[in-house]
Amino acid sequence: MIKPEKVKPALFALQAILVRARFMAQTKEPHEDIAMLMDYAEYLPQLFLSEEDMTEMYRKCLQGAAERFPFSRPALELFDGEPPEKL
Repeated sequence: MIKPEKVKPALFALQAILVRARFMAQTKEPHEDIAMLMDYAEYLPQLFLSEEDMTEMYRKCLQGAAERFPFSRPALELFDGEPPEKL
């Protein structure tokens, strides 16, 4: 599970990663990079389903994506801050 107060930021962060991956595909960035970023995105939803609190693991995954792909740092910032009303 993700802590209730972090559900909305977590969803916005996931959306930011997916939008970035789509942009990478449209700009013909290397398939390997797109696949790796999508690996991060694929892992995140299952953390919502866990019986245990996986909020910190969610953040660590976003942090890993930000370290590997600095342009995905906004996803981490969305998770850590107040989420916008909409993207």
